[in-house]
Amino acid sequence: MKTPQTQISTQDKTSKAITVAGIIMTLLSFLLPLKWGTLAAMTEAAGFFPEHAVDYLTITWPAHSFGIVSGAMLLLLGVAARNRIGRVTSISGICCALWSAGLLLAVLPGYFSVGADRDFAMGELANFAGIAAWAAAVWLLVNASPAWGKRMAVALLISSIITALNGFYQYFFGFAELKAFVAQQIADGVHVPQSIREKLTDTRITSFMASTNALAGLMLMIMPIAAFYCIRWGKLFTPVKVSVILFCAVAAVITGGTLLLCRSRSIYVILLLTGGIAIFSYSGIKLKYKIAALIAGIILLAGGAGFAVRYGRGFGSMAERADYLRTCAVLIAEKPLSGAGWGGFFYRHMKIKLSSTDEAARDPHNMVAAFAAQAGVLSGLLSLAALIYPLATLWKARFSKTWQSAVFWSGTMFTLHALMDCDMHIPALMAGMIMLYFSALKDAPSADSEHAKIKQKTAIIAAAALIAVSGIWSNWIFLKGEWHLAQFTEFLNPISIESRNRFAGLPLEKFEEQAANARPTLAMIPELAGDWYLAQGNLTLAKERYDKALKLNPERPGIYRRLARMYSLQGETELAKTMLLEAHKRFPRNPKYSATHPENQAMFRGQ
Repeated sequence: MKTPQTQISTQDKTSKAITVAGIIMTLLSFLLPLKWGTLAAMTEAAGFFPEHAVDYLTITWPAHSFGIVSGAMLLLLGVAARNRIGRVTSISGICCALWSAGLLLAVLPGYFSVGADRDFAMGELANFAGIAAWAAAVWLLVNASPAWGKRMAVALLISSIITALNGFYQYFFGFAELKAFVAQQIADGVHVPQSIREKLTDTRITSFMASTNALAGLMLMIMPIAAFYCIRWGKLFTPVKVSVILFCAVAAVITGGTLLLCRSRSIYVILLLTGGIAIFSYSGIKLKYKIAALIAGIILLAGGAGFAVRYGRGFGSMAERADYLRTCAVLIAEKPLSGAGWGGFFYRHMKIKLSSTDEAARDPHNMVAAFAAQAGVLSGLLSLAALIYPLATLWKARFSKTWQSAVFWSGTMFTLHALMDCDMHIPALMAGMIMLYFSALKDAPSADSEHAKIKQKTAIIAAAALIAVSGIWSNWIFLKGEWHLAQFTEFLNPISIESRNRFAGLPLEKFEEQAANARPTLAMIPELAGDWYLAQGNLTLAKERYDKALKLNPERPGIYRRLARMYSLQGETELAKTMLLEAHKRFPRNPKYSATHPENQAMFRGQ
């Protein structure tokens, strides 16, 4: 039997452990935009690994580090907060179940589907395992000590402002410096991927070389949070009204200015829709004013469209996104229950897309559609529930001028953005919104009798441990594969003179084998090796690697085009034409796979 002194000692140790966990989680919240912001949206950077441990403090971390750290924090909090676990049937408990176990279970049908791209499916599983671990860890922390929710929110707000300010610097000064650096690298003979060169022609703000759409989504998320704290902090100074106005004006310039420099058309639509939701759901506004607001919204939407056509980027990419949803509808109709498998959207969209471009998205830029098309309708509904449930619980507080109101509007814009962009692949956006939700849904009971019962607590701890291990294991496996893949691609195309000297005299087979063992289902590895051998003039080994890539993934049109190139060099024109036709069947709207493309015509002429 425990004595009162023993109980007090245990409580002190628990409180200290929770405090340590809270400090670490707050630091991680600060690092979300700075370290894990959008690497998943920029595949060229995903394979970048600093050579020294200290560099990880100043250079963006690989995206899959997030899942490992999240899993570790969940294990720590599972031990530290085990005696303060709230009821899973509470509002925050249901939200946690949806965002952790719910989303992870929703991924699985697409992982095991027959049509899944195994390597891509592993990436999806690892990504959502990390997000699930983060959601469960935040829920345990906020249940144990609700004050940490606001602390993490402030950390996220401050780091988001820093990210925005860095974006301003990059827009006005950094682009010129970066272009000069890349030009010098090219002059020195260093390989610079074409995708990086194309990014340098985009004058939109791209903080930390991240996706502009993701950066805009981050700004949307923090705008209501920034307004909430600007009002609160402004009241600490006199004169109060002037101080509040100044604070809010500075925040509006930073967040709104970033949105303007991102020039995201979807953000413009999201702001109009959010304003419409606010106006039409507020009972204190007369009907005639709501009608006037509707007319004003239509005018603003038409004006924005006209501006985009005349001075902006037009609606080419918007038409592409509508085409994404069309492909998703086709996939849902074909396989409503099982889905096409993760990666199935990519290969199906190439075949049935309407636009004649070489663009082939890996994701439909809509979270619910992505789940429904590739993991089945039930998974799509589960992902929709995860998005809608916390908003439904906060609906009544939307005009209350409280923290819950700020989080509601933050979540509203996040949800709209998740239905128009690729938030599901951006750790910072998903994790940031999860943290904000749990800070507003803090309903942990204080009485011991209202805590989770022993059996329920045991089940929660077991589920948390399983999610934590899944997050750590899957992301470690994927991260290890990324590292070996980065070594392999750097061997093929050294990124600096130093790396060129480091790889000099070493055999390709060593790095190819390591990468293939780590990512055994990735067709890109033998495909790139085949390119290397083809450039060396070794057609026998090139064909061997291309054949291997074709066995791993017979749907990649690029492999057939490479085989066409190889056969043309051997003088086997008919085989070359057959291979090119196979490529064209898999991506009929891409002009580079057409027999009439100048490069292909030159290939058949032996040029």
